[in-house]
Amino acid sequence: EDSGSAKYLSLGMENSSMHWRGNMRNSVQVKLNPSPAWDMIFKVGAASVDFDLSMYIVRKVTFEGGASSVDLTLGDRNDETAVDIETGVSSITIRIPVTVDCEIRTDAALSSKDFEGFSKTEPGIWRTDEYGSKKKKLSLNIEAGISSIHVVRY
Repeated sequence: EDSGSAKYLSLGMENSSMHWRGNMRNSVQVKLNPSPAWDMIFKVGAASVDFDLSMYIVRKVTFEGGASSVDLTLGDRNDETAVDIETGVSSITIRIPVTVDCEIRTDAALSSKDFEGFSKTEPGIWRTDEYGSKKKKLSLNIEAGISSIHVVRY
């Protein structure tokens, strides 16, 4: 879809019913142009997703999932990136480059949290060590039910 200067791409695997025996997978592999700045919205149910966005200029990522396994790698090609994740029962791994300052805000009381290279500054808020020393910023907001959340620096 075109809306002014913005382009919208929707991929869906909705409204279908399948009956099978054995292993069957629905999978999608998408390659994007690395030149434009991207705002991305992902809405998935029970899914396993592996997003390597390190090559892209990412302004915003919104991820809504149910029982999901999420593996997300972010890059440092944009000065400011915002990531919002909302899941139910999930396993979440997020990789953030050491070249960006990052603040994590969580509402995930029943979840395990492992934030390598971060310090807790107040309830529900973690920041990278030496926060404020880098030009590039990433804000990460996570709302999760019963989940396992790992944020690692690379």
